Amino acid sequence: MKLSGGMLIRAKSALIFAVLILICMPFLAQAQADDVDLLIETLNTGNISARVAAAAALGEMNDTRAIDPLIRALEDKEFDVEYQAAKALEKIREPAVEPLIRALKDNNSNVRWEAADILGAIGNSSAADPLFEATKDKDSIVQKVSAQALAKFGDIRATEPLIELLKSDSAWDRADAADALGELNDSRAVEPLISALDDEKGFVQESAAEALGKIRDARAVEPLIQAIKYNSDYAVQEKSRDALIEIGEPATDALIVALNDSDKWVRYHAAYCLAYANDAKAIGPLEYALSDEDKDVREMAQNSVLRLEEAVESKEELVDHSEYNTTENLAANVDDTTIENETENVKMKTHENETSYENETSSENETLAGNETRGDEELGNESDPREYWSYENHEFGFTLRFPDDWKDQDADSNSAGMIVGFLAPGEDVDGPNCFVVVQYEDLPKPYSVDQYAKASLQSLKGDHPDINIIEDREVTISNLPARELVYKVDQDEYQVLQRIVVKDQRAFVITFNSLSEKYPQLEGDAREMIDSFAFF
Repeated sequence: MKLSGGMLIRAKSALIFAVLILICMPFLAQAQADDVDLLIETLNTGNISARVAAAAALGEMNDTRAIDPLIRALEDKEFDVEYQAAKALEKIREPAVEPLIRALKDNNSNVRWEAADILGAIGNSSAADPLFEATKDKDSIVQKVSAQALAKFGDIRATEPLIELLKSDSAWDRADAADALGELNDSRAVEPLISALDDEKGFVQESAAEALGKIRDARAVEPLIQAIKYNSDYAVQEKSRDALIEIGEPATDALIVALNDSDKWVRYHAAYCLAYANDAKAIGPLEYALSDEDKDVREMAQNSVLRLEEAVESKEELVDHSEYNTTENLAANVDDTTIENETENVKMKTHENETSYENETSSENETLAGNETRGDEELGNESDPREYWSYENHEFGFTLRFPDDWKDQDADSNSAGMIVGFLAPGEDVDGPNCFVVVQYEDLPKPYSVDQYAKASLQSLKGDHPDINIIEDREVTISNLPARELVYKVDQDEYQVLQRIVVKDQRAFVITFNSLSEKYPQLEGDAREMIDSFAFF
């Protein structure tokens, strides 16, 4: 079965459970070595869908004759063609390195920055010096992408250009620079990144906090605590908190002091962080915080004391955040006072590292180590015997809910942009036909959801000439403009419901794929899951 969807930019449509299921482009299935010349001609002269398909097929064929035509296709006015050509060059890899290095001096700036980006993805060290020279390019996008590519080599020559990029007028550039500086782990970036914690854009502040956590320099401790105190953006608070955990022991004393801060959320996050301090000296201050005037702080201190005592006694490193969030024996020790105003406060009171699940069967269940267990009247009904769970992903900042008879599976590193998938009841993980999947795509520059959806539809039509569009409408996700597509493919064998949203220069695609005969019986569950998708 082919996944009927299509990531819109660079067409990375795939579901990864036990295997990778790829969309096959029309040319890809039939292309042989003898077809290279025909594909190159199609790449130059075909319609949009044909050019996209030709670029994809040439990448799979790994024929060096395709390299120069693919580089020229980086000039294509249709973004989907340009993107697919870039992905094809990434697949060709080493034979494409020298031509791409030459392309760093192309007259077309689009070709130059695409070449830099591809060289960074390929990772051949011979490109390091040319990429450093490209950081001085007259075009700001080429400068940025070249510095980011150089950072992927761990080359600290990228540090200064990236620090300069933190001053860019573009918030996207500033965020990208912070992300790359975090990967470089160069102490010269610490002070500039601390300054970026005061950026006017929340997503730049998030990137700066995350980068400081990766560098783990003690100079960042107090600024990160201040970012929690004076920033009302919960995502920034959370990134700052996680960075303090990453910094580790140098942050412990400051976090103990922060337990007495006048701000409730500073005390709350400090208690959370100290659970991972692996230092017995934090237990006393946390026990004192059990008498805090705020119930949320008291509960978090209780959880942290239990977690820290257990870890100190067993002398285990506190590196698994998910264990903290799901340790069942904490439930018996947590005050069984019912959480008040659960629905209103859930965002501020749910604290997981990356991904967590919450049983939603009863609003009277106790709080467990920072997770809330709560009923949800929007899902199911009195006659529905199933339980419902909440999936939260703090790396990507979203949540959705799903019935317990849908099998969930996170994706590890993959080339399909998959974050998580949910198999319908009875589906086989090795060959699923009916599932909901969440994918993402980082965009190289800002695109609206309409632009992204248009590229998606073009890609779909190229992959599935028989596509039958049933519905194409505007919707919203977390107050952001979004698009919903419903369509059938493969002679109507499969029906697909897909929603697309773009947030912070990242596209998210939530897809329900089903055999058409099963679609009516599964649509209710799938729509509830997709409707519940929200950013926090």
